[in-house]
Amino acid sequence: VETTEGTASTPVYLKVYDLSHGLASKVSLPLLGFHLEGLWHTSIAIFGNEYLFGQGISYCSEARCEELTALPLARKILLGHTEITKDLFHEYIDSMKVTFSPESYHLLRWNCNHFTNAAAEF
Repeated sequence: VETTEGTASTPVYLKVYDLSHGLASKVSLPLLGFHLEGLWHTSIAIFGNEYLFGQGISYCSEARCEELTALPLARKILLGHTEITKDLFHEYIDSMKVTFSPESYHLLRWNCNHFTNAAAEF
């Protein structure tokens, strides 16, 4: 995509996977008393790669990540476009590795959703 200034613009996507494989939507109301559409795992897709946080920050090609997660892709949402370079994005991701270390992961308080939020705001 070209912007009016003639610089390349790269799309940035939020990828949303359902960890429950649809089960949360079916059983949450009777079990919990409220409806959950899904149990979400999220990642950022940019430059043909998918960046995620679990056992630390990792990335692979989008196709390979989808294959490895073995989770149903619920949504792929275009967040916008960026003019940053792949090298600059990788520098930023590398700088996040201390904050998003394997030891810092917590299912509820510090997870993939916190990582994708931080990455998307860059």
